[in-house]
Amino acid sequence: MPGTIKRLWVRPTRHFKGHREHCAPGVQEAAVALVRRHVTPAAGVLDLASGSGAMLARLRDVGFCDLHGVRRCLETFGIPETPSPEGSDVCTLDLNGNFARHYDRRFALVVSVEVVEHLDSPRHFLRQARELLDDGGHLLLTTPNVVNLAWNEIGEMARAGIAFGAHTLTHADLTALPVDRIEAEALGSRTVIEQRLGVSVPGFAYPFGRFDAQSRAVVCRCFDFACSDAFALATPTSDPRALERIDMFYFRGPRRVGLVTSAWLPALAPAIAAARRIRRGVQAVRR
Repeated sequence: MPGTIKRLWVRPTRHFKGHREHCAPGVQEAAVALVRRHVTPAAGVLDLASGSGAMLARLRDVGFCDLHGVRRCLETFGIPETPSPEGSDVCTLDLNGNFARHYDRRFALVVSVEVVEHLDSPRHFLRQARELLDDGGHLLLTTPNVVNLAWNEIGEMARAGIAFGAHTLTHADLTALPVDRIEAEALGSRTVIEQRLGVSVPGFAYPFGRFDAQSRAVVCRCFDFACSDAFALATPTSDPRALERIDMFYFRGPRRVGLVTSAWLPALAPAIAAARRIRRGVQAVRR
C-alpha cells in the first residue's frame, strides 16, 4: 500500500488524558489556541457533539470551568464513550433537531469540532447554535477540508486505483438552484478534478444526497453515474443516477470499520436505514 494512502486510511487513535479525539491530529490543539485568544476562562462554553469529552478536557486543562456539552444521539451499533470530564455538564440531544430549547441560558462560546458535515441540515444547526450565543459571543466551527489533502497526495491515491468523483464547487443544495447554477456547480467540480488529475470523472455525488427531476436530468447529461444518500447496497437493478451507498459515518472507529467487509453488512444495512428513516421522520415533525 503506498505510504500516503496507508497514512490517510490507517490513522493511529489519539487521546487526551484518556479521552479519545474524534478528529484529525492537531485540530483540537488549534481550536483551543484560538479560543484562548478570544474568550476568557470565566466564560460559559457549550461543546456541541462532545464525543468522549476530549475537547472539554482540553478547555478545562487551560482554566475554563463553566463547561457544558452535547453528545450525539446513540446510533444503531454505537459503542459507549468514555465518561465526560469531571466538572462538565454533558447531556444527550439530537443536533438535527431543535436542541436550543433544551437550555435556559446562553453561552459566550459555542464549539462544534468536525460535526456539521454529518448533519441533515447545517443551516438549521447554525440557527440553533446562534440562539445559544450571548450577544457578542463566539461560534468556533471546524469541518474537514479537502485542502488538508494536497493534490499530490490525491494524485498518488488516484494512481493507486482510488477514483474521485465530482461533488459540486460549493456543496450547494441542487434542489434549490436554477438549472444553470446546477450545471455550473456540477461541471465546475468535474473540470477542476479532471485538470488536476488528468483523468476523466464519470461519477457524481449529490450534496446532502438531495436531488429532484431537474438536477437529476443535468446529472444524466453530464455523468455516467451518481450516488444518493440512500443507505443500502447497490445492486444490478439500482438506478445508475441515484445509486445507494454505505455511509461510513455509521462505521467509524476500529471496532466498527471491519463490519463493512463482513458477512453481516447485508443484514445490518436495512436495519441502519430503517432507524435513520424513523429518526429523520421524527425530526421533520419536530421542526
